[in-house]
Order: sequence, then structure tokens, then C-alpha cells
Amino acid sequence: IQNLLKRMFPIDFSILNELKQPILETINIALFSTILALFTALLVLPLTTNVLFKLKVIPRIISAIFSIFRTIPFLIIAAILVSLFSTGVFSGFICMYIINLLTASKLLKEYAEEVDVKHLEAIECLGVSKFAIYKTAIISNLKPVIISVYFLMLESSIRGASVLGLVGAGGIGIILNTSLALFKYDRVSIIILMILILVILVDTISEYARRKCV
Repeated sequence: IQNLLKRMFPIDFSILNELKQPILETINIALFSTILALFTALLVLPLTTNVLFKLKVIPRIISAIFSIFRTIPFLIIAAILVSLFSTGVFSGFICMYIINLLTASKLLKEYAEEVDVKHLEAIECLGVSKFAIYKTAIISNLKPVIISVYFLMLESSIRGASVLGLVGAGGIGIILNTSLALFKYDRVSIIILMILILVILVDTISEYARRKCV
């Protein structure tokens, strides 16, 4: 370890310009995959819980499938997607989308099941449609939770997208993997430093946004 740390210094700042595009790719992967995953999770929410529809079998089947996929490490999912769609940002985006969808569906399902069922039944007795009940009664009650879940997933997505390049799925991890393979540890140190700065920055923005929105 001591020998490794010595080889990581002095830090090679000459590759900062090369890191701009991979950092933007990492941010885009995390940002857009989180938005799309949250939107999808809200669409399938009525099927993952029996709050709105009196379903018994379908929520159990969907929950079981999601639980199985949640046990698979995201790097393995990324490696499978890379073998299907080749290397690049698209594979990383799909990987983070799947991971965020599984996470968001789990969290939103648990919070949705805490909604007062009697309140929903009272609204339904007035002849209100299922869509209106879902929009006004469930989504409105879950709005603070939805915002919190979004920023929580965004934080974890930045961390995950930063290392997707280790399996060729785009982002700053590609340069990190290349530098490690070439034993250029002075470049590895600046890449790790930039990843830490990016994660800390996103965590700070997310914490501030949650305080303002929730």
C-alpha cells in the first residue's frame, strides 16, 4: 500500500481537460436515468401495491421479480448490458435506469401502503375515477417522499455511474480503468480526486434541495 501511494504522487493534473467529457457523461447518466426511473416507478406503482386496485397476485409477482433483480450487483448488470449493446454510455444509462427503477419502486411501494385506505374509499364513493384518486390522493400525499427519493437515487447514481466504466459502460470510470491497466497511478489519483469532488458536490446540492423542497 505504501508503494502504491508513492506511485500515485505527484498528481498528474495534465489530464484535467480529458476528464471534462467523461465527467459530463457520468452526470448525464445519473441525472437522466434517475428521472426516467422515477417516472416509470410512478407508472407501475398501482401494480406493485393493492392500495388503489384490490389486487393480490400481481403485486406479489412483481415484487418478487424486483426483489430478485435487486440482489444482483449493478456491475454484473452493466457487464451483461455491455455484452448485449456493446461498450458506451447507452449501456451505462440502461444499467443505472434498471437499478434506480428497482430502488424507487421499493421505496414508493412502502410509502404508498401507508396511505389511509379509508380516505381513498371515501373519495371513491363520490364516483371519482381511479386515475383522479391516484393523482390527487396518492401522488399528492407522496410528493415530499417522491422528491426525497429522487435526490437519494441521484446521489447513489453519481457513485454508481462513476465506476461503470470499469466494465466499459461509459463515464469517468473508463479513464480510471485504462489508467489502472497502464499502471499510471499518478493519473488514477487525479481521477479519484475528481470523483470524490463530484460526489461531495452532488451530496451537498441534494441535501440543500431536500431541505427546500420537502
